[in-house]
Amino acid sequence: MIRRSALALLTTAVIVAGSPALAAGAAESAPAPADQPTTYRIDGANRFETNQILNSIFSSEDVPAPPVVYVANAYSYPDALSAVPAAGSVGGAIVITPGDSLIEQAADQLEELKPARIVVVGGVNSISEATYEQIAQYAPGATTRIAGVDRYETSRKIAEEAFCPDPGATTCGVTTGLFASGANFADALSAGPAGVHIDAPVILVPPTGLDGPTSQLISRFGFEEAAVIGGKSSISDDTLAAIHALVPGDKATFRLSGENRYATSVAVAYQFFGGTDSVFVASGETFPDALSAGPVTRTFNSPIYLSSKECLPNVVYGDIQDIGATDVYLVGGPASLATPALDQLQTCDPITTKSETAPVSPRGARG
Repeated sequence: MIRRSALALLTTAVIVAGSPALAAGAAESAPAPADQPTTYRIDGANRFETNQILNSIFSSEDVPAPPVVYVANAYSYPDALSAVPAAGSVGGAIVITPGDSLIEQAADQLEELKPARIVVVGGVNSISEATYEQIAQYAPGATTRIAGVDRYETSRKIAEEAFCPDPGATTCGVTTGLFASGANFADALSAGPAGVHIDAPVILVPPTGLDGPTSQLISRFGFEEAAVIGGKSSISDDTLAAIHALVPGDKATFRLSGENRYATSVAVAYQFFGGTDSVFVASGETFPDALSAGPVTRTFNSPIYLSSKECLPNVVYGDIQDIGATDVYLVGGPASLATPALDQLQTCDPITTKSETAPVSPRGARG
């Protein structure tokens, strides 16, 4: 049973503005100063309850039932990262469970959501065959597994299945490709909601080098532009150049990065999201909460900003102000985002003016 907060639905203002409310479990924080957004804490007792609370948005009459649910390992990130835009672009959801069992919260969600189709992400080392058989009972004859020999092949298969399923198609109709390192989760977590927002895949690549199958996939998609998410330590200049060689146009391939993972999440938000009333903030140090929230951002047209545990990075605070958000959803408990610091949007260093923290980019959607 989910721990229910005193707030059954989010503010009436959110509903009136056209953003359907998340279900109970989003607890309003202490009142914010007049010039700050109101914060809400989406906080289950563990990653599974948080996942369940986020997906309870589909119980709202304003949000259609998800046509597809991707089921991923709750403790291993690589296979699930590319599933965020694959699910979110069609209004689907991600449900997480341990690899060796279908946990009660996950089973309850599959029963409640009743998806027409279920996609199990990763091989038997990610989701065991016994767990797969349990999952398949909730969509008999419409449950499949997507798995490759490694995280990169799995990522390619997810991207193809979701965004270019017809092997005979001469074009996939996808304008932008998003590329993130498969060696870490942070940059791909930031890329996921952008992919949801613009209907684009997130394709994982190694920090150095671009293999033949990924090159072939890029050519098949025929992207008009490619965004490489993260700095040179995440994806090398050589890899960026290899991607650029497959995407026509002198300025068609570009890097979105900052001095750290938090600033990179701002660069992604600045590039792909215009003004919005609502944004999400999740830990940049662990992956489950941001992963679960990724598909949900579709309903709010919102980015996910990454934060440190003890305080909100100044650059994140600046962009939350710049994007015009009035509501900030903090995803995760105090072990991920400390209270009361994050509830009060306490920054890591003093801020005297908004302009000190607003990002500057020649390519941004708000540029």
